[in-house]
Amino acid sequence: MAVHPGKLRGYIEEGADRLIEKGTLFTIRYHPFCHLSPMYWKYVVNARYVHFDPWEWNYDLQADNLDRLRKYSVNCGESVSIKTEPCKSCLAYRHCGGWNQRYADAFNGADLKAITEVPGEYEPVWHREGGLHDLNRANCQSGTIRRVENGN
Repeated sequence: MAVHPGKLRGYIEEGADRLIEKGTLFTIRYHPFCHLSPMYWKYVVNARYVHFDPWEWNYDLQADNLDRLRKYSVNCGESVSIKTEPCKSCLAYRHCGGWNQRYADAFNGADLKAITEVPGEYEPVWHREGGLHDLNRANCQSGTIRRVENGN
């Protein structure tokens, strides 16, 4: 079942708040950054970083080194992402990867909006590939990224 992403914001943010309060690690799967408060961006895992999501799949075949895995993951995101406006001019494109074009089409554009301002708290990682994704401890606890970094 698919639901317009704008209608999910309240539920996602309330759920995320509860998980944060309890100290529970989590990810928000496949959601446009522009439909969430910036404080939740680091929890989002879109197609661009899906290969680093420990609960996604077993990507051992691509996990022989971190650079190769990042390139593979970015290419995966590029294959499904929106490459036109509003994603094309969005400041979060490096991290979001452009949201899924088929999902957006299903909801007549899904009310996506280019992000034009970056919160100061993200400045140290904003221009680094994987920056926001790497801020979420859940993404480093298990799964592919941990195996690659530890050489396992």
